[in-house]
Amino acid sequence: MKILTLLGFLVLLTTSPMTNCIPNAAPSKVPIPVAPSSGLGSKFIFPVLAIILSSILLNAKSNLYSTECGQFCYRFENELCRSWDDSRKDCLEEGGDLLEPSLCTYPFFHRIVKNGAGSCRNVWIGGFRTLPRPEYMTVRGTPIPDDFQYWSFSNPSRTRNQACLQMTFMRGYLMNDIDCPRLGGYICQKPE
Repeated sequence: MKILTLLGFLVLLTTSPMTNCIPNAAPSKVPIPVAPSSGLGSKFIFPVLAIILSSILLNAKSNLYSTECGQFCYRFENELCRSWDDSRKDCLEEGGDLLEPSLCTYPFFHRIVKNGAGSCRNVWIGGFRTLPRPEYMTVRGTPIPDDFQYWSFSNPSRTRNQACLQMTFMRGYLMNDIDCPRLGGYICQKPE
């Protein structure tokens, strides 16, 4: 029962992203309650469980960032791979949106994404192609020019189904227009 309570506490903490964005701060240490031992099993299991949970909790908020690019808090999700639409929905539910690519934010997150290890090799950002004219805009409505310096080679391609923007592994994490249903990690941007 005590293990279930402890696990419930863990789930509550790790599923509440972007509630306290502390700019580039080290994650705070959360005390892990350890049950009193009643035998050899509990003497071993609770300290081990505490070490594992401490590690998870310390890393749970380590994907929060701030930059010099305005009053925003950012969350980089590179373990849960989703489509562009589902990624954006997740960011909107947190009160933000996908990262708006700009000359200020892109270099910062380019370094973070290149150095980040996770199960998602590609990362969604907040840009898409408009129709009927095939122009690219950020999720806030700012046009993204064709000569934006972070487009990857031969992009924007404007291929029929490639309407969403992604930082793509195979293109050095430069901006690429790609099919929206593909899976990737994502970066949320939320006002502080």
